[in-house]
Amino acid sequence: MNYFIGNKLRDLREYYNISQRKLAENICTQPLISQIENGTSEPTARILFELSQKLSVDINYFFNEEEFPKESHVKEVKKSIIDYVRTQNYQAALRVIKREKKHPLFRSTQNLKFLIWNEGICYYYLENDFTKAISHLNEALTTGIQSQTISEIDIEIKISMAILYSEELYFHEALSVYDNIHNILKSIPNQPNYRLLVRFYYNYAKMLQIHHNYKKSLEACEEGIIQCKVNESMYLLGQLYYQKGANHYLISDHQLFKTYFKKAIFIFNELGLTSKRLYCQSLLEKFEAGTLQKEEFFERH
Repeated sequence: MNYFIGNKLRDLREYYNISQRKLAENICTQPLISQIENGTSEPTARILFELSQKLSVDINYFFNEEEFPKESHVKEVKKSIIDYVRTQNYQAALRVIKREKKHPLFRSTQNLKFLIWNEGICYYYLENDFTKAISHLNEALTTGIQSQTISEIDIEIKISMAILYSEELYFHEALSVYDNIHNILKSIPNQPNYRLLVRFYYNYAKMLQIHHNYKKSLEACEEGIIQCKVNESMYLLGQLYYQKGANHYLISDHQLFKTYFKKAIFIFNELGLTSKRLYCQSLLEKFEAGTLQKEEFFERH
C-alpha cells in the first residue's frame, strides 16, 4: 500500500535542508533513504520511528494522506504570528508566514488557511494593498473546500474581510459579510468559542450602528454581553457597554446612555485601559455640558 512515505520524507528533509547522508546517520544507509524517497523500498518500523524523531514529527504523519502536524510546532508558530499581528509587527509576522508556507507540516487545510489569512492581513497593513489582501482572504476561504461545513477559522476570515471593507469605507459590503456570518451562526448546531462570538457581535454592532440600525445594533451588543457573562469574561465587555450606551444616546435614551457608559468606564478602569476610559469620560463630560454631538459616535477612534 502506498502511504506516500517517500514523498513526505523528502519534503521534510528538504525543508530542513538535510542531505540524505546526514539524515541516515546512525539510523540506516544513504542508499536506503534514496530508495524510500523514490518509493522502491519501505522502511522498517524502527527506522521510520527514528527518522520521525530526527525530523521532529509524529510517526503517524507518514501514514495519513491528510497532514499530521506536530502540535507543539504548529501551536508555537501560530502563537507567534498572532502575537506579531496583534502588536502590529506585520513584517515579523510575514517573515514567519513565508517561512512556514514551505513547511510540510503546514500543508493541512486548516493550517494553510491560517497562513494565507494572516498573510493577507499583513499585506493590507504593510503595503496598503486592499485588493491583494481581499484576494488572499478569498483564497483562504476556498482552500480545501470539500463541503458546505463552516469552520471557526472560516468565520474568523470573514470577520477580517468585513473589517477590511470597513477600513476602506465599503460599509455596505462589510454589513453584507456580517449578515452572512450572522446567518451562519444561526444555522450551525455547534457554536464557536465564546471569544470569537463576542468579537463578531461587537464588530457587527458597530457596523449596524453606522447603518443607523440602532435596534439591531443593541441586540448584537446584548448577545455579546450575554456571552461575556456566561463565560465570566471581560473580553470586549467594556467596548460592548460603550457601544450599547452610544446606541441609546443616538435614539435619545439619555438615561441608559449614562448607565452603560458608566459600566464601560468601570470595566476599562478594571482592565487598565486608560485611553478608552478617558475617552468615555470625555464624552460623558460633554453630555453633562450639553456639547455632545451625535456625529462624535461615528468618528474613528
